[in-house]
Amino acid sequence: FDKMSSPDSMNCIRSLTSLISKLNAKQVETIHPKLLSTLCLILGFKRGQDESLSKALVDLWKEFIGKLGNDLKSSLLINICVAIHDLIDDCPREVAGLYSSLLSGKPTKEDQSRFKCLFFIPDKPGFEKIYKFLTPFVHRGYNKESIRELELAINCALPLTKFENRKCHIIAVSHIRELLRSNQHLLTNQMLINLEEPLNEMISRTIESLLGLLSTKECGSVVAE
Repeated sequence: FDKMSSPDSMNCIRSLTSLISKLNAKQVETIHPKLLSTLCLILGFKRGQDESLSKALVDLWKEFIGKLGNDLKSSLLINICVAIHDLIDDCPREVAGLYSSLLSGKPTKEDQSRFKCLFFIPDKPGFEKIYKFLTPFVHRGYNKESIRELELAINCALPLTKFENRKCHIIAVSHIRELLRSNQHLLTNQMLINLEEPLNEMISRTIESLLGLLSTKECGSVVAE
């Protein structure tokens, strides 16, 4: 895709969309890891392409999401939400529609646990209902009342560092940085009263997750803090 012209890329995307449309749900379930990997790879080559190409990518993801059964859609929720985040700037309303499709239905406890990681979904035109729906589950804001609240907020961001999506790496790392800055008093108090394990485990887990992203400037600043 990085060597192709826009028309060539468009033809490839449309061909893949057509192929997925011909698969049934069982077939998609069987090969979904390869399909998801391919779709994410294509997004990685999108950089600065025209709006029509972005809309073709939205159609591709819409076709893929529409073929997922409820259980598979639930298990892939974070992966897909992270991946299609790169399309928000080009096609905000279309991506909002994809998020709505992913979040439709009665959420299970597992779903609610995953919702906590979706703090990066923006509050912007077209996303109002989604933002409101996620509000009871997402740990928004930076000032926390306790170490436990801080730990929960950091744990919601850490999973995003595992995905191959630089924009979401930056979002997660920036979020953790602001959490640490805003709650230095909690961290200091915890160390002073020496309650041992919770703080040590939290910091160790955070640093371990961030070490693999040290090439990102924002990540290095978090580790330094």
